[in-house]
Amino acid sequence: PWTSPVPVSAFSALRASEKKNSCIWLIGGSKNKREAAEHILPLWKEDWPHLDVYTTSPLSLSVEAKTQANVTVHVKDLSQEECRKIQAASPCHLIFSASEALSLCSLEGQAAGAFLIGNSLPTYTERFADSLSVYLTPSTLVPNNAGQKDTFTSLTQSDLQAAIDKFSVSNTSDVKRLQQSDFIRRYAEFRDCVKGIVERYPNTVRPVRYLSDEELPSISVVTLLYNRRKFVDLAIHNLLA
Repeated sequence: PWTSPVPVSAFSALRASEKKNSCIWLIGGSKNKREAAEHILPLWKEDWPHLDVYTTSPLSLSVEAKTQANVTVHVKDLSQEECRKIQAASPCHLIFSASEALSLCSLEGQAAGAFLIGNSLPTYTERFADSLSVYLTPSTLVPNNAGQKDTFTSLTQSDLQAAIDKFSVSNTSDVKRLQQSDFIRRYAEFRDCVKGIVERYPNTVRPVRYLSDEELPSISVVTLLYNRRKFVDLAIHNLLA
């Protein structure tokens, strides 16, 4: 039950968006998300919701030259506080990526209560297959090291239009309630899973006891391993050693 260390409470006190038709895409310095942008941004239509893209360095000229007037590319490093405010204020988050083992942006978007639009990477279909508040476009997957990569060769503007249409008719309040409820449920499953490991090996695992989720540190073994899921078994082995 994979989850994010950022709880729903991190967004609860922040101001929600007053704009129904607006989207964000947190690309940061991700090579895989930048590759996805090469395919997605040129297809973004002018009558679609305004899209704010956040990246730590300029996108390639081929991408920037094709972006529409309703796409704003912000080149800046976001502080954690700025990032949380942006996530909370945006009713729709794009999570497209060429490859992901586990996307923290998607999980944080769910914790923020946003509608998610992305591609059908295995980690997304595994996590959001039954979600009514997530729309995944078709993917063309090829082997990529230990995982799979989307080439985006089958993606069309019609696929994106279907995603935008689904978001446009969604109810923001209902989406937030469903997304956050599902996140809380999964977070509880993850916590119970860890608790089960501790109870099974009481003499080897001695975690610090916290009174609430908010007291958990922002950096932990789980955080460091979030996008290398095959390493988690080794991490558990090291904890029990």
